[in-house]
Amino acid sequence: MAETPDLKRILAVHQTGEDEFAADYVAPSVRSLNGGQMAGQALAAAFTTVGEHLDANAMHVFFLNAGDPLKPVEFTVHRERDSRAFSTRQVLAHQGERLIARVSISFHAPEGGQETQIPTMPNTAEPENCTRPDGAHIAGFEIRIPEQDGDYLYAPRLWARPEPALGDDKRLNACALIYLSDLHSGIPQIFDLKDEDFHTSLDHAIWLHRAPRLDDWVLMDHQGESLADGRGWYRGRFYGHDGTLVASMAQEMLIRPAK
Repeated sequence: MAETPDLKRILAVHQTGEDEFAADYVAPSVRSLNGGQMAGQALAAAFTTVGEHLDANAMHVFFLNAGDPLKPVEFTVHRERDSRAFSTRQVLAHQGERLIARVSISFHAPEGGQETQIPTMPNTAEPENCTRPDGAHIAGFEIRIPEQDGDYLYAPRLWARPEPALGDDKRLNACALIYLSDLHSGIPQIFDLKDEDFHTSLDHAIWLHRAPRLDDWVLMDHQGESLADGRGWYRGRFYGHDGTLVASMAQEMLIRPAK
C-alpha cells in the first residue's frame, strides 16, 4: 500500500508577510487543486490571526477559478471583526494574479450551556466491519464504506479517521474536518455521475457545532437534494463515533455531462 500523505503536511501554511501565508503542498496525481485541501489551509491561515480561546464555528467558501495542483497557494487574511465573543475573517486564496477562492470564516469563544441534538446518526455497520476501498482514496485519511442504497462513484456515506492520528490539537482537527468535508458527495444520489462528466464545486458552507476530534472515526453522511440548470445541491452531516453531531454542511456543484 502506498504511503498516505500526512495531514499535518497537507494542511500546513507558513507566514510570508503581515496576514499573508502560503501552502506549499502539491499533489501531482490530482487533476485539479483539491477544494477541501485549499479550504483547510485557508482556515489554518486564519487561525493564526485570532485568539487561542476561539474555535471556528462557520465557514463559507466560494470557488472562483480552478487551481493548479502543481503550484503553491497564497492566502491573504482580512480582519473583518474582533469582539469579546466573535471574530470574523475573510481569506483570499490565489495563485499569482489568479484569485481561486474567497473564504469567510467565523470564530466563537465557547460559552457552555444547554446542549441539544435532533438528528441521530444513521444506523450503519461499525467501521471495522465495512469495506476498505482499494487504491488511492482520500489523502491523509483511512476510510471505510458501509453498504449503500446504490452503486455510487463517490459514496455518500463513509467512515473516516486521520492516518496517522492527529491527537488533541483542536485547530488541526478543525482544519482536517474542513478538508474532509469537500471529499465525496451527495450528487450521485440525484444524478448518475460518471468520472468522465465535468463536475466541480461552486460554493461550500459548513457549520461546526462542536469541536471535532477525528481520531476515533467520524461518519460523513451526505444527502442529494436538488438538480436544476446544471447545478446540483446536497447537504451533509458529520457524526462522532459516539453519535454526537459534530458539523453540518451544504454544497452546490456545477455538473456538465460528457458529450
